[in-house]
Amino acid sequence: MKFRLMAVLIIGGIALTLFGGRGIFVMMTPAVDLYAEDCNWENLHANQRVETNIDFVLDHFYAFKDDASELYMFPDLKFYDDGAQIEHYMAVVVSQSDYEQFDRLVEDSWAWWDGESDTLAAGGTIPRSGYLRKMNKDEREELTKILKDYDYTDEMIEKVVVPYVFMKSQTPISNIISLAGGLLMLVAGIAFLVFGIIRRK
Repeated sequence: MKFRLMAVLIIGGIALTLFGGRGIFVMMTPAVDLYAEDCNWENLHANQRVETNIDFVLDHFYAFKDDASELYMFPDLKFYDDGAQIEHYMAVVVSQSDYEQFDRLVEDSWAWWDGESDTLAAGGTIPRSGYLRKMNKDEREELTKILKDYDYTDEMIEKVVVPYVFMKSQTPISNIISLAGGLLMLVAGIAFLVFGIIRRK
């Protein structure tokens, strides 16, 4: 029983410490604006801090098991002399409280894309700040399915999909609490270990 408690404290402490520490580190790094002219989506990487005002969302394509959030896809939209072109796609996590806002932007996006509106994001953009995590297999498969519905081939999908998910930033206090809690658990676990070794001598 004591061994299990010690193991839980040490393993849990390490996990929480790494989670909180990573969160604090990510928040301290400068954010990359995804819609900046010099931002190349092909050069993005996991755990990178990013931000932007999302102005074009195509659809939602993946629901998490807890039904508390879904993935929507938004494009890397470039404007040229002969019109607009979608060069990449990325997923963004949207919580239940933001569904209405994102669904409204989906309607505005398609209205503009189909020529029914002259204004992109007529109802306003959605500011978002966070970080990137790697897309898992199930998420990638669902995104592939919806892009095939848009007549993309496997070769085209491989080129346009950016395999990351745009996660919303946690608050600084939550990262600090995770780090502090993890360190406390780790110290307690090590104390149990040391106490156990001393008792056996």
